[in-house]
Amino acid sequence: MDQVTVAFLLARQGCLEGTHVAMSYQEWFQRMFGDGSRSLTNTRKAFTVLMRFLTELVPFEWTAHLKVHILRPPFVPPKCRELLTDYIMLAKTRLADLKDPIDLTGDREDGDKRKILEQTERDVQLALSTFEGTNKIPSSVMEASIFRKPYFIGRFVPALLKPRPLPDVRDGRMKFIDTLKRVEKIPTNLYTVYVTACRQEAAKLLQGVFPEDEEDDITDMTMDPLEQLEHRLGQLIDTLTLGPASQCYNLKEPELMSIIREKMSVTLDEESNQSPQRTVVTVNAHSPQLSLIHVKVVDLLLNVICKVTSHSLQTDQPDLTWASNLVSVIGEFPSLHKALYTRVWKIVNETGSKLEEHHIQGIAMTMCQMCVHGDRFGEACIQVCGGVSLTDTLSRLVWSRGSIRSAQCMQFMLRLTTAYLQCVFSCLDGTQLASLKDSVIPRPLVTLFVFLCCRLLPQIRNHQNPRGSGEFRLTHLIYRSKKFTECCQHIQLTFKEWVTMEMTVCPDLDLLSFHERREYHCWCMYQKFSCSVPRTEGQKLNTGCLDVREACSVLMEALLTESFRHTSKSTVSCGQCHHDNRTGADHGGRADFVHLLQEIVTKLPSTGSEEDCGSPWLLQQLLKALQQHGSDSLGTEAILHHFIRLAMCLPAHLFYCDNVHKLTDSGLSITSCDVINTNLKHGLCHGSHFPLSVTQYLVQGMADCARYTDVSKVLMEAPILSISTLVHVQHVASVMEGMQTDHQQDISFLLTVQWLEEYLSGQREPPHNEATPWMVAAAAVSLALTSEEVPQDLLTDISCAGDKSSNDTLAVYCHLVLAELTTAHMCNSDTKKQCLQESCWHVLQLCPSVLTTIVHPTEDHLIYTSAVAQRTEHLTLLRLLCELETFHVLNISHGLDCVVTLFGSVVRMFDQGQTLDGPGCETSEIFSIQEILDLAEFVKQCIKLSTIEQLNDIECKDNIKMCGADIYMSFKQQMSMMR
Repeated sequence: MDQVTVAFLLARQGCLEGTHVAMSYQEWFQRMFGDGSRSLTNTRKAFTVLMRFLTELVPFEWTAHLKVHILRPPFVPPKCRELLTDYIMLAKTRLADLKDPIDLTGDREDGDKRKILEQTERDVQLALSTFEGTNKIPSSVMEASIFRKPYFIGRFVPALLKPRPLPDVRDGRMKFIDTLKRVEKIPTNLYTVYVTACRQEAAKLLQGVFPEDEEDDITDMTMDPLEQLEHRLGQLIDTLTLGPASQCYNLKEPELMSIIREKMSVTLDEESNQSPQRTVVTVNAHSPQLSLIHVKVVDLLLNVICKVTSHSLQTDQPDLTWASNLVSVIGEFPSLHKALYTRVWKIVNETGSKLEEHHIQGIAMTMCQMCVHGDRFGEACIQVCGGVSLTDTLSRLVWSRGSIRSAQCMQFMLRLTTAYLQCVFSCLDGTQLASLKDSVIPRPLVTLFVFLCCRLLPQIRNHQNPRGSGEFRLTHLIYRSKKFTECCQHIQLTFKEWVTMEMTVCPDLDLLSFHERREYHCWCMYQKFSCSVPRTEGQKLNTGCLDVREACSVLMEALLTESFRHTSKSTVSCGQCHHDNRTGADHGGRADFVHLLQEIVTKLPSTGSEEDCGSPWLLQQLLKALQQHGSDSLGTEAILHHFIRLAMCLPAHLFYCDNVHKLTDSGLSITSCDVINTNLKHGLCHGSHFPLSVTQYLVQGMADCARYTDVSKVLMEAPILSISTLVHVQHVASVMEGMQTDHQQDISFLLTVQWLEEYLSGQREPPHNEATPWMVAAAAVSLALTSEEVPQDLLTDISCAGDKSSNDTLAVYCHLVLAELTTAHMCNSDTKKQCLQESCWHVLQLCPSVLTTIVHPTEDHLIYTSAVAQRTEHLTLLRLLCELETFHVLNISHGLDCVVTLFGSVVRMFDQGQTLDGPGCETSEIFSIQEILDLAEFVKQCIKLSTIEQLNDIECKDNIKMCGADIYMSFKQQMSMMR
């Protein structure tokens, strides 16, 4: 009952505001309850509630409402007449008590209305005469507008705004109306209706006096150019939609097109060009900077196309020549193209999911006719963001760059492609379609349409209900139509295109659930693209089938490209376009395709094609990615990081072979060692070793292969991997146990690992005799990094041997320590830095001759560190020497010569502008002049404290000249003083 009370209260309040706001109470009551077909109380229960409510309201009811209930009673359901009779008797009794009987009202109703209208007209005339005398709004009118608003708005203003042909010279009534309008006493909607009605009255007055063409010209004289264009476009809509029923039916469509061309020329202040030159139209998607008049004209034209297209496509054989003619006219005004392209692009990419069907059909028709009249519309250059521009025809850009990241976006794009194909097949006959097929039905359109049909319409995947049903019934019909098949039979959705589009879908915004999406992916993989493995080696698959190796390559390449694109500086990303319309900013579909790749790599055949040269499939993908994207060192490092992250999601043996069961005793592919030594070492190496995660992955792959073949070859030919294993031995020891099989021909490294584990546990035994110098050096570095103490005992034992092997071991150890110090310096990390410096000083004290070996290294010593460490080793060593006492440095054999050689190398690096950048660095440091000056002071100090023998030792060499003029002059002065 409370809801009924509120409803009647609101309705009556609205009715009291006047007819310009709401209908009268009598009309409202009759509309709600009077008609049996739509009455709200056409059931016995509802009618009983209404009668009980009105009955309880009778003691408080206004007489006018009681009379409405009696004279316009509600519809009475069966067996409810008695309830209405009781209420009418009660209402009449109440009216009699109030001395306002119902009988008088019916007889006087028409007379009262006439009297009211006459009285209102007299009030208007009195107000006009008063205004003409004083030129001010009468006080009675102002009081009525405030205190008698229902009367003022419902009676006085309508009587004042009675339509009439307006005189050329403003009379008193027009001035009075304008004055009331200025003080906001006349509602805007009533005034607008009044002006329009006055124009219609003027047109009626002239009707039949002049020919209709002249009448239109007279009407145009009362409008500005834009209104004239809007008027003529309205006539075009009437002519095309109403036909003979149109008021302007005597103007044919070609005549209207000519008039519209003239009106556009006047509005734009531009002459039409029948043969415009095709130019590239630049569109800024976020800051269009368009002329307001161009935007208004384009909006008018698009509205016309939307309305007439929707009407035309409702017929079986629509006549769409008007669309070709109208878009052709638009093409004659190049100044409109920028506004047109911008409007279409923003509608499709920003408000597409909110468009109604006739809007979508209009946009589709516009793009279709722009393709047909391609000689008049140039390419579009869409400037999205991040400095990226997309150049192609507008329709191709829409099909290739339209967003499909969410369910709403995909549904909109499917509706748009469906409407576009409908327009194409309705506008063009077979001959026209054959000549314009490549332009009006481009490949991006077909692939997008097929992709969306297969994804959103399960009936197409399951071959059910070939005619389709529901919202996308027309889509079904077009997809299975003979015309679409004939036009697009040469265009097939490839697996790579499917992966690229599917990867842009964000799972959180997808229409499919996780299990439905998984089922759809499997259907595409194994049914649509027929992914399979040849039954016998060397056998070729049937035409149209997708080889597993090819499928894995496509997935890997797509995942790598997607990961690299999101972190590269050229990524298209901003808040307004989601990163890129075609890409989910949150790596939406990446996880699904990683799972799919994990599944199908297990089916890789043991060998590839002849051009693969027996290389593992995974390494072929890495080399291919480096060739495509690794144009510089930074690009190479980025690719390697993304590759190794993705490779870690796959079985580890893929780094060495495709199938471990097909391995032979000949060992693993040499390609794996080459990639480790050439690519991984210089892109992922942290100083002298790989990160723990990379080491674990590579060691796990070897352990998987060790059960079937000899992997010791990799350990010996890729020392950086062996060094990394020794550095991280505590973490990979359990994995290394799986490599101790009968297939291993060289167990020296495994013995070194075993000795290092024992040494860390407290058993201070010397290294075994089979350990090579670099293995022992790597083990010593592992001890320094693990225990954070200088392995003095071990280093002392090594130096006591005094043979070439011990010197090589100490030299390699210093190279590895300097590499670790280089990485620590570039990454601004002080972790274990002090320990490493002390260990290097300790070696120089034990064996001073090692300094010369480090300054003039052999090629054998340089294979154990990364390119960054090698390039900056002299700088790191010179920094280390600067922290020692000068006399300690000079006491080393050839110490001054080494310092001069190191500084000359540093100066040469500074002159060449080399940077100290590398993997894991927080910054890319460039040598500062201040650091060069500090190092120069150290060199001068060494020269100053040197003996004549040491100075003579470097005089005969060119190294001193490489240190710069300042150092050379200091050297000459010192030489002259000593002599």
